[in-house]
Amino acid sequence: MSDLFFTFDVEVYAPLRHDRVFLRAQGEVWQSVLEHLQRAAVRTTFFVTGEFVETYPVLFDEMVQSGHEIASHTMTHRPYFSIGDKEFENEIARSKNFLEDVSQTSVSGFRAPLGQIPSHLAALLKKHGYHYDSSVAATHIPGHFQALGAPQRIYHASLEEVRREDENSNFWEIPIAVTPKIPLPYGGFFLSFIAPVAWRFPQTQKQSHVMFSHPHDFIDMRKQAGCYAWDRFKITRNNWRMLAHFCRQRQGSDARLCQLPKGESCF
Repeated sequence: MSDLFFTFDVEVYAPLRHDRVFLRAQGEVWQSVLEHLQRAAVRTTFFVTGEFVETYPVLFDEMVQSGHEIASHTMTHRPYFSIGDKEFENEIARSKNFLEDVSQTSVSGFRAPLGQIPSHLAALLKKHGYHYDSSVAATHIPGHFQALGAPQRIYHASLEEVRREDENSNFWEIPIAVTPKIPLPYGGFFLSFIAPVAWRFPQTQKQSHVMFSHPHDFIDMRKQAGCYAWDRFKITRNNWRMLAHFCRQRQGSDARLCQLPKGESCF
C-alpha cells in the first residue's frame, strides 16, 4: 500500500468569493474532482471551511455521503496573524460545531489557513475536542508555514509548542510533507511545480507523504481577472495528473488522515 495521502483544503477562493461566474466554475471543477475520487473508490480527508459549506451545500453533502473525512479549516479562512488568539479560537470552536451539525459526522482533524498557527495550537484544539492537527510543515515561508526544523513524521505534539514532539502528549500532529534539502511544502501553489517529484516520493521515503490542494488549484487562472497574481503561473495540468496518480495508487482504499496514527482511527 502506498503511503501517499492527498488531502484537500476546501475553501471558497477569497479574491473571487463574490464572483458568481467564478463560483459556478469552481463548483463544476470540484464536482469533477469528487467524481475522480468516486470512480477510484478512494476516501480521503477534506479540510472544509464553513463558508464553503454555506456556498456549496449540495457538493458538501456529496462529500459526506461518499464517506470522506470532514475536518475543519475554520469558518471563514481568516489566518491567525490577522485575527489573533480570541477570534482564532472562536473559529476553531464554531467550525467544529457547525461541520458536525451539518454533516452528522464527528470532526476530528484541523488544518489552519495558510499554515499560520500559534504555539499553543494543540492545547486549543484539544480543548475543543479535536484529536489531531495537520497544519505543520517543516519549512519557513513568510506569512505562511513557520516550522523549520519541526519533525517530518507523525508525532505526539506538545501542548505548549505544537511544532515540538512530546511523547507524553496524546494529541497527534500529522505534518505536511516538504521537499528534501530546500524544503517546500507539497501543497497549494508549490504542488503543481513539484508534483513530478511527488509521484515518486512514496517509493523512496518511509514516512507517510501528506500533500494538499484546493478546488481552485484545478482551474486554469492564466486569463482570470481578479485572482492572485501567482495563481496565473500554476501548472494546472500537473495538479490533475497528481489527482489521477493518487487515485491509481490508492484505488479502493481508505486514505483518510484519521486512520494514520498507528493505523488507528481518531474517531
